[in-house]
Amino acid sequence: MSLFLFSFFTIYGSIHLYFFLKVRHAFVPVSPWLLSPLAFFLIVMLFSPILIHVLEAYRQDGVTRLFARTAYCWMGFLFLFFCLSLTTDLYTGIVGLFRILSRGAVILPMLREQTAFLCCGSLAVLICFYGVYEARHLQIEHLIVPSQKIPAEIKAFRIVQISDLHLGIASSPEQINRIVTAVEQTKPDLLVCTGDLMDGQPDSFAPQLDPLLRINPPYGKYAVTGNHEYYVGLDRALTWLKWSGFKVLPGETVHLNRFLSLVGVDDHEAFRLRPSSPNPKSEHAVKASPRRFILFLKHRPLIDPGVMNTVDLQLSGHTHKGQIFPFGLLTRLFFPYHSGHFTLPNGFQLYVSRGTGTWGPPMRFLAPPEITVIDLVTAEGRKRE
Repeated sequence: MSLFLFSFFTIYGSIHLYFFLKVRHAFVPVSPWLLSPLAFFLIVMLFSPILIHVLEAYRQDGVTRLFARTAYCWMGFLFLFFCLSLTTDLYTGIVGLFRILSRGAVILPMLREQTAFLCCGSLAVLICFYGVYEARHLQIEHLIVPSQKIPAEIKAFRIVQISDLHLGIASSPEQINRIVTAVEQTKPDLLVCTGDLMDGQPDSFAPQLDPLLRINPPYGKYAVTGNHEYYVGLDRALTWLKWSGFKVLPGETVHLNRFLSLVGVDDHEAFRLRPSSPNPKSEHAVKASPRRFILFLKHRPLIDPGVMNTVDLQLSGHTHKGQIFPFGLLTRLFFPYHSGHFTLPNGFQLYVSRGTGTWGPPMRFLAPPEITVIDLVTAEGRKRE
């Protein structure tokens, strides 16, 4: 955790410094009376994740909510500005290199510092507005999984997956109601959550979890922990997960009916942050006959070779597909199975959700949120109407 915090604040602090220097260079001369408030604002925004945590601890909910939404919107804007501005820096460098190599024979137009700053800032703001719009519009992704293990008399068994909601102090009741309504409309037989349901201190936003009680599928609601359940405090997170009606699967198998078994494992963050936690191997958690359809829940889309010969379908999340492009290019480096449906050898299938909510900035860009509807059908592949 300490390494993560050090890395985060080093990178985030560097981007804030980059923004400060860009302002200085773009608007020369800049009065100290303007630079000082800007520097103060940037320092506050840099340490906003810590300040939000402190305000939550003192139960200053109204102030915390306003401050958190401001800080997270700034985070989204700053990351977008940084990426766009780096592009203009690269262009400027290439133009300069051409001039040197051609000894002035090739002259390409240069961007003035102020023009580049204003263009990047304006475009970042526009993307932020669109990103908020995209984050508020859930997409329903449908996946049909035919299997010989599904009895012929079963027209379809519907599983609905939600993942990475990151409910916290900055979330709105409208957001969770929108998600719950969308889930209800899919008419699931089973609801599963593949981690990171909440963020921050659950006590400060507990009323937001009330709508989850409306969802009562015939075969229940099950969840596995994500890394953020450990960041907010596992015991507290488990309390609220159970209160919301979810049964958490920490490395165990549940037989839901005569043909379907559900297996869930803790996120591997458990074994780093809580050394006393049991560390069951994924293959040891699977305790079901291979004649049954085995559904495997795991927060991160990492495949354990030991389960590939026994598990039929693994559901995961965590990546958010980067949430805001171009960060998907980075997450793809760490998680080759980035988002969507994958079929691997031995018939093993993996589905990675883009996530249902947002982490940090309340926006998405080219990575819309989703609720995943999976219909298990007979080998003939009939679909429920």
